[in-house]
Amino acid sequence: MFPVNAVLRWKDAVYRLIHRDADRLWLFPIESRSPSCIAVGIGDFGREMNAGTVAEIPDPFTALKLRKMTDAENRRGEENLALIQPLIEDGVRAFESGCLKKLISRLSAEFSGNERLAYQRKLKRTLVLWWQRGQVPAVLMPDWAPKTNVRAYSVKPGRKSPQTENAPALNDEIRKAFDKVCRERLMVPGHDSVKEAYTRFLHDWMKTRKVTESQSPTLYQFRNYYYKTYPKAERTRDQATEDRFEKDLRPLTGSTYDIARGPGHIYEIDATMDNVQLLNDSRTEVVGRPYLYLVTDVFTGVIVGFDISFEAPQLKTAGDALFNAMTDKVAYCARYGITIPRKWWPAQGVPATVTADNAELTSDQALHLNRAYGVSVNFTKTRRADQKGTVESSIGMVQKSLRGLIRHRGLVLKDGALLRKAGDMDSRGDAVLTLDDYRLLVIRAILIINRRRRNNVPPGLPASIPARCLDIWHHYESRGHSMLRRENDPNLLRLSLLKHYNLTCSAKGMCVEGIRYLPEDPDYLRYFTRGSSPQYSDKWQIVLDPSDITHA
Repeated sequence: MFPVNAVLRWKDAVYRLIHRDADRLWLFPIESRSPSCIAVGIGDFGREMNAGTVAEIPDPFTALKLRKMTDAENRRGEENLALIQPLIEDGVRAFESGCLKKLISRLSAEFSGNERLAYQRKLKRTLVLWWQRGQVPAVLMPDWAPKTNVRAYSVKPGRKSPQTENAPALNDEIRKAFDKVCRERLMVPGHDSVKEAYTRFLHDWMKTRKVTESQSPTLYQFRNYYYKTYPKAERTRDQATEDRFEKDLRPLTGSTYDIARGPGHIYEIDATMDNVQLLNDSRTEVVGRPYLYLVTDVFTGVIVGFDISFEAPQLKTAGDALFNAMTDKVAYCARYGITIPRKWWPAQGVPATVTADNAELTSDQALHLNRAYGVSVNFTKTRRADQKGTVESSIGMVQKSLRGLIRHRGLVLKDGALLRKAGDMDSRGDAVLTLDDYRLLVIRAILIINRRRRNNVPPGLPASIPARCLDIWHHYESRGHSMLRRENDPNLLRLSLLKHYNLTCSAKGMCVEGIRYLPEDPDYLRYFTRGSSPQYSDKWQIVLDPSDITHA
């Protein structure tokens, strides 16, 4: 037998089972607007079930029970429930039409005239909702829905205004003209203001219809049509360029953990001109602003490597930053007088993927890293810095942490936070740091930033593990989830990150980029052949480090 409040289809009609006693079932027709029920004997109904003419169907009012209501709507629902509470408490008497009329007459006895009729209608209407929607308090709360049909007016609605007393009512012709202006002037990148678009509409309308301004649709009609017809989500999408929408406005539906599976899976690399003026090593001349390269692990947020130089972003400087990210940091810090244990900066090894701008690593030379170590190099779209947001935020954190230390020591300020206004003192006069001095500050800033707490942590991270970048790294590394691969020979790794040059070879040596190298093997000419002459090489390459050209 079906439970109370079940929705049943029987004899081409839909009923709700609102009550059951020893020998009868009380059914309410869901489509009915009057509080009248049907009593059916349990035996008769059982035979109908056996014959297959009764079937339970999904409740069409289930969504009403899951709504989130405001305090005012909750109060309205409680008032409606209190209104029909005397009828509900009488039980079976409320299901019989004769008894129900007497109950309603008794409850409305204190009213008279039209008030009594209005009160009786409200009682019946609320009782119908109670039976129709499932006999729970949630169904008596307001469920007003926005009207989607277009209202037709014979005169302009709203308050009267001396300037617009002859304005026409909104009709299909006006809506079509409004829509044309909105599409052409408001729903495009670099759109006009609503008032500017209306001015253009009004000019065309008066010119084509030969009417005055007071006889034309008003600014209020135009503004109301625009905001009612085009939701904010649609306006935002159409009024922004594709790049700006994808970068700044689109909804964010995932996190970095949807693509990164562990430490070392994805490294992001990026460069920026730093906000500090530096001196040369003898501190006699201002050299300029350096370029800061950072490499960040996506999964943990740990800054795994960096490079600072005066060279503009290129393959060589990107290779220096990647080499620093893949090699031992303890030895690197020791070169600058900083002693650290390995757990303070544990990143050492070759990652699975490197994500970079569509710039320096697009060279064919970057393919050597893929061929030698299987590292996949991915590139972001043009003007889409959000596709490598982890390293972008890391650069901002490094610069912000150093800003207080280098203020009045060569810090390049912009208006409010980062270019000075015209007439302010040139920051080059405050420069006191050399490149090595600044590198020491960056190393210490990175060691501190790597201990920071993360707002988003990997799913499944135990609550006992602090949500710090290094702690997350150590936790997953200790459980074998690190995707870094060790490289025992740093020299081979360095070769794969350097630029490869074509060379010419003769008896005088090997020449590349105007520099001539003499091989250590005096019999090197036997390795090269060109046709029948042993004097020249064919398709040989040489690896050259621009920062140290003494060896190749």
